[in-house]
Amino acid sequence: VNSGLQLHQHLLKKPLVNISEVKEVCNLSNKSAGDLVQMFIENGILKEFSGNIRNRIYLYKSYLDLFENDL
Repeated sequence: VNSGLQLHQHLLKKPLVNISEVKEVCNLSNKSAGDLVQMFIENGILKEFSGNIRNRIYLYKSYLDLFENDL
């Protein structure tokens, strides 16, 4: 739970992340960071953005959608 809160706080500051960044921010292993990102995807919080197989970028879409009209 603590890692999830840490990631959410980070996403509010920077709504685009990759696994390496999640690993660093939450002090997790690669597998645990990937599992956390997958949990956020399954709950509709993150969406894969890059279309890459490696070095994927994930987007906190619902948060960015709040500011869509401001862009």
